[in-house]
Order: sequence, then structure tokens, then C-alpha cells
Amino acid sequence: GVRGETMVIDLRKGHPHVRNLPHAPLARAARRAAARLEKGDPASAEAAFPLNYCSDVLGTRHFCDSLAKYLGRAYGGPVSPSWLMTTGGVSHGLDLATAALSRPGDTVLCESPTYFLVHQIFADHGLRIESLPTDADGLDTCALEARCEDSGKPPPRLLYLVPSHGNPSGATLPEARRSRLVELARKHGFYVLADEVYQLLDWSPSGPPPRLLCYDDPYRAMKQSTLPTSGGS
Repeated sequence: GVRGETMVIDLRKGHPHVRNLPHAPLARAARRAAARLEKGDPASAEAAFPLNYCSDVLGTRHFCDSLAKYLGRAYGGPVSPSWLMTTGGVSHGLDLATAALSRPGDTVLCESPTYFLVHQIFADHGLRIESLPTDADGLDTCALEARCEDSGKPPPRLLYLVPSHGNPSGATLPEARRSRLVELARKHGFYVLADEVYQLLDWSPSGPPPRLLCYDDPYRAMKQSTLPTSGGS
């Protein structure tokens, strides 16, 4: 570099290097999709690859089916296409979830520091934003419990966090804290917006802890019911 210049690395944004982007696989997938558009009559082409408005508000069926299969393998647990919704990125998904689950004046709790764009999303929906402390293991669930039991403050409606490889802290919430967080959400009736965009971005030998959903009793029961059984004498 030039002497006297200062290089600044912006750690706020999770942008991969261009050499790690899958240009060639996406090009092949685009060619296959284009070929489906040319097959048969227009009705058949539309059924195979919908282009019309509101063909499916959650996303094209083929895409959601394929994504559910991929995530089921990657997560090691059931993922239904009906659980998935295509959005224009995480910020769009957070905006939709906030609109659906809260009203102006509600309280949202966020770990501090947190994703640099999320405060504006919550502010746009008229929410009261409160910060919770973090440490090397992520969100301090003892502080969360104390806040939830503070009768002098309104009960939280939402809790937002990045539980795996937090942005910008890099911390990953341990299993004990994940379990406790879900218990507190159930006890105090708030929704958890778990921004798990980095859940599969892990190179540790054991991998990251399970997603927060895995600590919820209904999901545990459903996952158990899908496991194969073996007979015995």
C-alpha cells in the first residue's frame, strides 16, 4: 500500500469475496430453468416455472421443495416446504415478521452490539428498542431473565438475536443458553426472531449448536415422530 494510507476493513457487512460466489453453478441452474420455459405449451411452461403475479405468495413450489430438502439434510432434521417463504433478503424477512407479530409501541429486545440495520427496521414499525448485554458467549440470558421479570417495564413482544457467529460479535450462543432462552420466551410470551443466516457457515469439528427451533417442545416432538423405528424381540 501507499505509505501513510490507512486501510479500513468494514466488519459490519457479511459480504463474501467474489471468488467464493457460485457464478458457474448459478449459470447452469439458470440455463436449466430457461429450458423449462420452452417446453410444451404456455400453460405447461407456466406450471413448470411460474412467472405470473401471485403464482405462490410464499415462493415457487419447485424452489421451496428443493430448499426444504437441502435444509433438512444440512440441519439434520425435518424442514417442511410449508414453513418456508422467499424474501428479498434477511432485512425483508425481518420487516415482514415484525409487521406480522408486533404493533407500534411494543418492546423489542436486542443483543448489544447487534446487526447494524435492524434498529431502523424496528423503529420504522414504531417499536421501543431495548438493548441487552452480551459476553464472549453471546446474549446474557441472566440479564434477559431479569429484564423479563422487571414489573416496572412493559413485557417484551419480540427478541432479536444472531445466535450463531453473531454479527458483529462473532459469538455463538451455547446450548445451555439456547435452551434457557426458549424457556424464557415460552414463560413470558415473547417471539424470538432468530437471525440464523450464519448457521451453516461453520468450520469447527463439532459444528454449531442446533438451531433455536430445536429447543422448542413442539418441534422436538415432531422431530422425534419422524425418526425411523427399529423392531426388537
